[in-house]
Amino acid sequence: MKRILIHSPYWHIGGGGERYALTAACCLSKDFSVSADFASQENLDRMGKNFELGLNSVKAVGKIADVSKIKSYDGIFWLSDGSIPFLPLFNTKVIHFQAPFKNVDGKSLKNKLKLLGAKVICNSEYTKKFIDKEFGINSKVVYPPVETEKFKPMEKDKLILTVGRFSSSSQFKRHDLLIEAFKELIKSGIKGWRMVIVGKVEDPQSLKIISGLRSQIKGLPIAVKTDLEHERLKLLYGQSSIYWHAAGYGADLNNNPERAEHFGISTVEAMAAGAVPLSFAAGGQLEIIRNGENGFLWSNPRELISLTKKIIDDDKLRERISLSAINRSGNFSQEIFCQEIRKLFNC
Repeated sequence: MKRILIHSPYWHIGGGGERYALTAACCLSKDFSVSADFASQENLDRMGKNFELGLNSVKAVGKIADVSKIKSYDGIFWLSDGSIPFLPLFNTKVIHFQAPFKNVDGKSLKNKLKLLGAKVICNSEYTKKFIDKEFGINSKVVYPPVETEKFKPMEKDKLILTVGRFSSSSQFKRHDLLIEAFKELIKSGIKGWRMVIVGKVEDPQSLKIISGLRSQIKGLPIAVKTDLEHERLKLLYGQSSIYWHAAGYGADLNNNPERAEHFGISTVEAMAAGAVPLSFAAGGQLEIIRNGENGFLWSNPRELISLTKKIIDDDKLRERISLSAINRSGNFSQEIFCQEIRKLFNC
C-alpha cells in the first residue's frame, strides 16, 4: 500500500489548520497507509479525539528532519507556515496554505524550484488571492471540512454566541467590540437576552486578554467560557439564536490580511445549528454568508447593532434566515472536503 505523510508545524496549537490536516489524513487513510509527524501516538490520538476524528489507522512517526526519510513516502500533505520545503520531485506533493502570507519572498528562484511538481491549495478565495500574488502561482481552493451533520438546531434561547480563540498573536477577534455592541443593545431596550463568548486559551498572553474581558462584562448578562468540551459547545450552538463574528474589524487588512478570518469554521458550525450569523464583512466570511439571504454582513458596530435589533424584533425574518443558513452550511461538509482531497492524490 502506498504511504502518505501529513505534516504541520503547528501540531502543538491544535487549531483550524491542524483539524484541516488531520481530516485530510482521515480521508486518505481509506486508500493509503497514512502517517503524521507527531511526537507521539498518544498526542496524535488525543488531538484526533478532540476533533472527533477517526484516526485509528493513522500512525505517529515523530518529527521528520531527514529528507532521505521523506523519500520513502509516495505522497506528502504539507501545511505551510509561509515557507516552502525541499521535497523530492517524485512524490505527490500537496502544499496547503491556511493563512494569507505576504512578504515571504515567495517569487524567489529558490521557491520556484521548490514548487516544481507541487499542488498548492488554500482554505478560501481570500487566502488564495494573497498566496497567488505572493508566489506567482494559481492555487486551488479546498474549503475546510465542517462536520455540519453534528450541529443541530434546538429550541432557541435569547442567546447571542461568538466563538474564537483568545490570542494576541492571531486574528483580531475583537471580543471587546462585541461586548460594547451588546451593551448598546441593552441600552436600546432589549430584554431577556444574554451573550456567551467562547474561546480557546492559546498562550499565556491569552489569560491577560480573558481577564480584561471579564472586567469589561461585570454586571452584564455575558459569560466568557474557555476551552469548552465539544459537546457543551454544540449545545450552545444549538441554543443560540444569533451568532456574532468581528474578526478583522479595525485592522489594516491590505498590509495585514492575516488579521481577518481566513475562512470561518465557527460561522459555518453556527449556521448548521440554525443560528443567524452576523459577521464583519471581510476575509473568508464573504464566501460563506450571502448577505440578507443566509445571514448578514456589517461594516461598523452601529450597523451590527441595527441588524441585530431587526432580527430580534422580527421572528419570521429570523426563522427564514435560520433555515437558509442551515441549507448553506451543507456546502462545506466533510464529505465534500474528502472528495477534493482524494482527487489531489489521484484516488
